[in-house]
Amino acid sequence: MSLVLEHKEEAPAKLVTADQSAHWYSTDGEPFHTVPDASGNPRSTTLRDVRKLEKEGVHLLPSVTSVMQVLDKPDLQAWKQNQILIAADNNPRQPGETIEDWAAKVLEESKSITKAAAEFGSRMHEVQEMILEAMRDGSRVEVV
Repeated sequence: MSLVLEHKEEAPAKLVTADQSAHWYSTDGEPFHTVPDASGNPRSTTLRDVRKLEKEGVHLLPSVTSVMQVLDKPDLQAWKQNQILIAADNNPRQPGETIEDWAAKVLEESKSITKAAAEFGSRMHEVQEMILEAMRDGSRVEVV
């Protein structure tokens, strides 16, 4: 028995990449999102920077969001996949359009929906935080 594999067309470039960003905070809660690059311009703080700063006595902690990204969130992943499928259905691949261009268009649309939902969630968290802060101070809180 033999297995023959034929390659009919060139494999597409990597269509989706993972977001590797993280936010860091000092132990007193101050944001430490950027560090200066070789030219002195700010760039995102990396794990390598955190390790280097640790040796210099600067202790940084990852944000709660960064830590939570490690956890599997199957319902959220399913929702995001549904948004991609809906965006693909809304944007059929056009004749002559490369897979890379089509995928970029579909992902852009699905990410705009995901971003809007995330912004709404952030606003909700802010409101909840304000309510809890007011309750902590002993204030009466009315939600209308």
